[in-house]
Amino acid sequence: MPEPARIALRVLGLMLLAASLLFLVLIFWPGPGQVAELLGRTCASDRPHNVHQCDWLDAADLLWTAFWVSLALGAVLRITTRPAGRGPVTIDLRRLFRS
Repeated sequence: MPEPARIALRVLGLMLLAASLLFLVLIFWPGPGQVAELLGRTCASDRPHNVHQCDWLDAADLLWTAFWVSLALGAVLRITTRPAGRGPVTIDLRRLFRS
């Protein structure tokens, strides 16, 4: 992988991890009720062109899903785009179990 692409993907992973922290904070402050008010009438149901006012449960579900997706994608990008000479961080437990 070219070095500029690897660096860009690592920065994107870091931004996704920061976004996941933001989504987690938004769950607690200002809370899903305030987020639902900001979303307004953008919650759609299963019918086309049928939108309704978002409630706190819609906002909480959206924030919770966004938190986990951005956390997982950010972590995967940060782990898989490590520099070429560095492998994954491991813990060597062989010294503990030597007889």
